[in-house]
Amino acid sequence: MLISTVHMFALIVTKFLIKMKNKRYIIAAAVFFLSFAVYLSTLSRNIFWGDSAELVTVASTLGIAHSTGYPLYTLLGKLFTFIPFGSIAFRVNLMSAFFASLTAVLIFFISLKLTKSRSSSFIAAVMLGFSRVFWSQSVYAEVYTLLTFFISLLILVLVKWKETKNIRYLYLLSFLFGLSLTNHMLIILLILPFMYYILKTDKRVLDYRLIIIMFITFLIGLSVYAYLPLRSAQNPVIDWGNTEELGNFIDHVTASASRAQQRVIPFSKIIPETLNFLSLFVFQFTFVGFFIALLGMYQFYRKERKIFILLFGVILLNLLFKFYGYTVGDTPHYYLPSILVFSIFIARGLLNASRILRKYISSLTKITKNIASYFVFILFLLIPLLLVIGNFPFVDLSSFDTADRYVEYIFDEVEQDSILITKYNEDTFPIWYHQFVEGERTDINIVYFGTILSESKIVYLNDISGFFKEKYSTGFRASEHVYQFLKRNMDNFTIYTTPKNPILIQYYNNISFPLKKFEEKDLESLENFSKNYKWSSEI
Repeated sequence: MLISTVHMFALIVTKFLIKMKNKRYIIAAAVFFLSFAVYLSTLSRNIFWGDSAELVTVASTLGIAHSTGYPLYTLLGKLFTFIPFGSIAFRVNLMSAFFASLTAVLIFFISLKLTKSRSSSFIAAVMLGFSRVFWSQSVYAEVYTLLTFFISLLILVLVKWKETKNIRYLYLLSFLFGLSLTNHMLIILLILPFMYYILKTDKRVLDYRLIIIMFITFLIGLSVYAYLPLRSAQNPVIDWGNTEELGNFIDHVTASASRAQQRVIPFSKIIPETLNFLSLFVFQFTFVGFFIALLGMYQFYRKERKIFILLFGVILLNLLFKFYGYTVGDTPHYYLPSILVFSIFIARGLLNASRILRKYISSLTKITKNIASYFVFILFLLIPLLLVIGNFPFVDLSSFDTADRYVEYIFDEVEQDSILITKYNEDTFPIWYHQFVEGERTDINIVYFGTILSESKIVYLNDISGFFKEKYSTGFRASEHVYQFLKRNMDNFTIYTTPKNPILIQYYNNISFPLKKFEEKDLESLENFSKNYKWSSEI
């Protein structure tokens, strides 16, 4: 019903736009509604694992998310919770689809300005929209499609400034840059390429008065971070970092607790990691799309060197981020900035490829030439069509309910007024959603040891359960904290701990990972454990 309504709405809007004289807006509308309809058909109707469930909960309750806080995402997510249909999870998931579609539209306009080709720009935009990593981020709540929206918008504003030399675009650019930082720090990849492009275009930007105004507009955008201390002072149900204190606020915004996960790739692995990075583009756009993009890169390098350095600079810095990134597994969504600008190279490559093909059909009659031109367009259009067909089964979350079934299993097993110790994002955040958003089993006291306790630095949540009376400083043995907690509460509460990583249950039809109930006999072995070992998720 919902999908058919969206299709009908898209048809009405498209018919209206057809009456307009400017074809680029018609094509832009087609890009938006085509991508949005496909995203909607694959969108998760429920919560997803990990950070996604936390972001939905934080948006609904106006809490404080894990570092870096994501205040802009939280506030925008809250607006989406007012949509009058679907679950709260569905509504916030919808925000990812919305900004993904807007990103595709912006890529169309950027490509159009750089190539003057509507057909090439359209194909490049839908190729990005249906590439697997980008599409996968559009079907559940996450911060990455909002990130790509800002990257695209900033590039478009920069190109528009170069075209008009209107100083107001620079003020808008600095404001949007500050605002985008309140969503995700990966936006800093744009700083050096943007500075190069601006200075090479017009050195008058070094005027100190201009710099001062740009800095002020940047701070205005960045001021959204004031949400963190203001809201934290009100003690929301999820309050990572206690950011009402200045030191905690700085630590949270700069993600200081995550620095232990940073890595530097050994020199011997630079070439293999670079090849792996390049293979990502082949995987996203096919071999044909990859080589078309290389053609586009070459043409930009030959004829528009500043644009080439601007776009290639983003890819290069994203690659350096891979060399000095996080040891949190395979995270291809961190490379969305590169995937984004790669689609712009595809637009330029398509333009040149079509020109080459036109030379071979130039000797044909006018009618035959037109037929051949349409044939070339359809041939290129097959690439995004193949992406849709190939990626659909891998990104489709329309029937996903595993996280909800897991929480249902937990709630069925845990006794009234018990304590449940959780150890992972995957098992904690979906439970938070069902407790704090849906109001289910609020009698269960959730104690999240998974990332609250760390040997390098303690990261504090608000005292959700009411059981943490002390906050231990760096150096306190996390395992000792666990032991003391259990010893203090075992006489008055039944205490459970969640099973091994619950994300494994998605590979099984039935949940068969029983909860562990702590008993008095467990304390003796746990006391020995706490004296000799660090915190382990296996206790």
